[in-house]
Amino acid sequence: MAFVEDADSIFEKTEIPSNKNLGTNLKESGDYDPKLQRKLLLKLDMIVLPTLSLIYFFSSMDRSDIANAKVAGMTERLGISNSQYANISSYFLIGYIVFQPIGTLFIRKFRPPYQFSVAMLLWGILTICLSYAKNYAQVSGIRFTIGSMEAMIQGAFFYLSFWYTYEEISFRTGIFYSVSALASSFNGLIAYGIEKDMAFKAGHYAWQWIFIIEGILPIACSFFVAVVLPDIPSRPTFFSKKIFSTEEFEYAIKRGRATHNPDDAKIRVKQILTTLLCPHFWLLTICYSVTHFALSSIQNFLPTLITTLGYSSARAQLFSCICYACAFVSLIALGYLADRLQQRASLMVGCYLVTMIGYVLLLVVSNEKVKFFGACILTAGIYPTVVLVIIWTQVVLIGFTRRATALALVNSIAQAIGIAGNQAFSNESHDFRIGKAACVGILCLGTVATAVNVLYLKWRNHRKDQQSDSDAANELRLQSWDDLGDDHPDFRYSF
Repeated sequence: MAFVEDADSIFEKTEIPSNKNLGTNLKESGDYDPKLQRKLLLKLDMIVLPTLSLIYFFSSMDRSDIANAKVAGMTERLGISNSQYANISSYFLIGYIVFQPIGTLFIRKFRPPYQFSVAMLLWGILTICLSYAKNYAQVSGIRFTIGSMEAMIQGAFFYLSFWYTYEEISFRTGIFYSVSALASSFNGLIAYGIEKDMAFKAGHYAWQWIFIIEGILPIACSFFVAVVLPDIPSRPTFFSKKIFSTEEFEYAIKRGRATHNPDDAKIRVKQILTTLLCPHFWLLTICYSVTHFALSSIQNFLPTLITTLGYSSARAQLFSCICYACAFVSLIALGYLADRLQQRASLMVGCYLVTMIGYVLLLVVSNEKVKFFGACILTAGIYPTVVLVIIWTQVVLIGFTRRATALALVNSIAQAIGIAGNQAFSNESHDFRIGKAACVGILCLGTVATAVNVLYLKWRNHRKDQQSDSDAANELRLQSWDDLGDDHPDFRYSF
């Protein structure tokens, strides 16, 4: 294997001028090399994808461990009410909202391996500190800071687009995000084991052991991530030089151009502003906000919801694993279908409808087994919509700044709506009927927003087709793809 001597050598040896064939399929540009592509994809799938999945696994564990700690007795021990617990969950999301745009927009500057590993190290330390919290105020402050650190790894969705093409990214993102469901399931197993075997060991309650164990794991992993995770294709790290050949780095750069990732990508303030004027950005924001309204309530209240079905706290921890296992399977299956069919909107509508059915079963059915089935299908329904909305956003809002801005703001606004999802479940009643009914209503809104977005994007494509040969379109073609983004006359939206 030929090793890269330094980052500049890639550009010296690459025959393609910077940003040539940007947005052009590799087969159309004549750069497609099936043998080299198979080798590169295999290495990406064996190194980048597992490492990112590991990062998100621990992030998702930490995000939902508060729910397991609640069931394990944290709220009773610290005198925290249901409404205060909902506030704690919301403070975590506020930290996300504040720092998530920074973590996405500046990912190239901060360098992904270091940005992600430092974030992991810090939130791991803070999670251990959470086990020593004495009251509501301390828990709230620590959870806000943990949310701030975890926001820095949300750029991982954007990072995937540097390495994978439009035809590959949905399935890989599905695999990557499926670990969030797996992590929540793993959380349930850990909490179940701790409640049975570790309560009061070494002078710690079960809920404290949950935070201690789940804080140590990301700390240990952070050093591995700093070394193993590659930077962007045009900036090799010491370790990635040992794994990828010069030809593979060059080919990865060409693949990046095919997905509208220019070599000279930089933050363009004008593109931040124009993103806010895009109707499809706001429709996607509505869809993602709907998703997070329901998802946040599931992540923070699922074990508690299961206890309302008559199960003990330990069995609720265990039974939540089944729900998350359903989500794990549906994420991978729908990610694969999205790539295979190149469809996102229709799958989103299907997911919203399935999730609605699950909440309706929890609301109107009295049989506990049927209610548990409802909990399983609503979890399986809502998790894939995260991937589908994120990928749809990446493929219809192009250019470094526009795509980064869209991903950052869509996520931040959705996290803010997630706070409302937490508050909807903050009432002291036993069955959380208000929260369940609110989820049904907002999922209807998501279905309508998805349909409206499809109609709008079809209209935009039709309008571009009609004006394709006009003088205005030809003038626009003189500008770069990164300047115009999806307003480029040769770009067509997909659904």
